[in-house]
Amino acid sequence: MCIRTGMFNPEEAKYANGVLVDMPYPTDDVRLLTQAAVGALDQIFRPGFKYGEAEVMLLNLCQPGEYTDDLFAVSQPAEATWVMTVLDQVNEW
Repeated sequence: MCIRTGMFNPEEAKYANGVLVDMPYPTDDVRLLTQAAVGALDQIFRPGFKYGEAEVMLLNLCQPGEYTDDLFAVSQPAEATWVMTVLDQVNEW
């Protein structure tokens, strides 16, 4: 995940920054992705600047089953997959 910020008002002080966040494992858990994005913004926030945009880019996307886990690597908990399935069903209504 990559987070970038920027400003467009030429009358104000300028500040732009970015941060790359490595996720602990491949995930489709919106809660984990949101937590990572907010944490990244906390890292690059500077008081006194008005932010004109924030961009989140998701890198290395793949479908479930396309990624082969390392046998000893941490993987997404089954509960997270269940919660995201329920959330997808609610969003379809």
